[in-house]
Amino acid sequence: MRNRYFGWLPIALFADGSSRRTAQLVRLRRLISVGFFASFMTLGSHAGAVEFRWFEGDPLTEERPRNALAVSADGRTTTGDIRIGIANTLAYVARDGVVRSIGGLPGDTNASGYLLSRDGKTVVGRSSDALDTWRTFRWTETEGMVDLGRPRGEATALSADGSVIVGVVGRNPQVASGDAFRWTKAEGLQRILDNNSLGALSSIARDVSDDGQTLVGSFRTRDNIFPFRWTDDHGVEVLPELPGSRQGTSAQHILPSGDIVGVGRNESGAVGVVWADDGRVESIPTMKMPDDVPGSFQITSISDDGKIALLESLQLQSNSYLWTESQGTRDAAAVLHDDFGVPADYILWILGMSADGTQLVGGGRDGNPAHGAWQLSLAPPPLAADADFDGLVSLSDFGALKQGFGGNRPFRRYGNFDGDLDVDMDDFDVLKATFGERNTPSQPVPEPPAGVLMVAGILAACCFRMRGISSRTWLLAPLRPRP
Repeated sequence: MRNRYFGWLPIALFADGSSRRTAQLVRLRRLISVGFFASFMTLGSHAGAVEFRWFEGDPLTEERPRNALAVSADGRTTTGDIRIGIANTLAYVARDGVVRSIGGLPGDTNASGYLLSRDGKTVVGRSSDALDTWRTFRWTETEGMVDLGRPRGEATALSADGSVIVGVVGRNPQVASGDAFRWTKAEGLQRILDNNSLGALSSIARDVSDDGQTLVGSFRTRDNIFPFRWTDDHGVEVLPELPGSRQGTSAQHILPSGDIVGVGRNESGAVGVVWADDGRVESIPTMKMPDDVPGSFQITSISDDGKIALLESLQLQSNSYLWTESQGTRDAAAVLHDDFGVPADYILWILGMSADGTQLVGGGRDGNPAHGAWQLSLAPPPLAADADFDGLVSLSDFGALKQGFGGNRPFRRYGNFDGDLDVDMDDFDVLKATFGERNTPSQPVPEPPAGVLMVAGILAACCFRMRGISSRTWLLAPLRPRP
């Protein structure tokens, strides 16, 4: 329910004396007029739109999960590993925050789940013995943990129901060699590319469609890396390279729309690429590493709409980056701290994301030397002008705009609401257009009492008499009543 009674909000901006800042304040004053009523919507209670939490321990082992490595499409199920003792780990599944150890393969001392089907019912992971000889496993509630053998490669993706697994088999860790594979329970592991006919030295399947019928990936020749798509009906199709591409293009994800997203190279370096379902091949100019990060990258996760992605530098693999269509690529830790208000002393890395981009999971530390798994919930996605991520665009969000006004920090918590590189009048316009909006259910906000309205009227009258702009300039911004 929107409050019909707020019409004019007394606000304060502090000028720093610069001509640019003064000009912006003059423009702001021209855009606004004086009214009588004020609304104190922050007095109403509302639910938070952002929730950060550390995982609780397994009820049986009492050990806390170390890393959350993957999350289901709806964000309710995660998998990863639990530290047992000093050096051993067990795989786990957590549903709605309740952690359950699923162990490892018989005789093994370490296990970790790192892939999860969209429905959250199938886990794929690794299990290894004391000599670090590892095997791939597949786990479901009905079948338990099944040994898929020692393929000397890795699984990279699952179909929506977990019935199809794809990846690379026969890879030598010291040499970029291996074959793309597709696994089903009925047919077992099948190598899907004839590397010799393609002149390929190696190939890898990066992703599989929800129905398990289409794979995408890349293969390497002596001279280049090429993207491919595979279907059971048509076999391998070499995808066109990005126009003006330089060496190295790989297809990495299939979106529900049928579009394929990957990474290529052009004159500006490594950049995102989309192969549209209608045949177009285009770059994603903002999907690239920050200027101070060298080399190429891979897309570790992407939302169903293709507007949010997790990136990993191939040169700095301990660093994760969050890309959004509106703001480009930013260091993931900085986004967690500056955009979402996670305490600055938390050392965190993002390892997984839900299909809609509203659930992030990973590992990190909160001052305790031991690793801990965490989950950040953004449900529903925050409003553009919700600087404090409490689910309501209110006076506190204006406070963030006031503090950051005139600066150039690209984060929402500093009042940057339009996603560019500075905090200016455009950000004020976003705040003004959405003031009072909520994105979480809450109780109706009570109408302001008569005494409050009277005080607001006095403030308005005083402000109306102001003519110049001083170092402390009080302005009245018209935040129009909403039906």
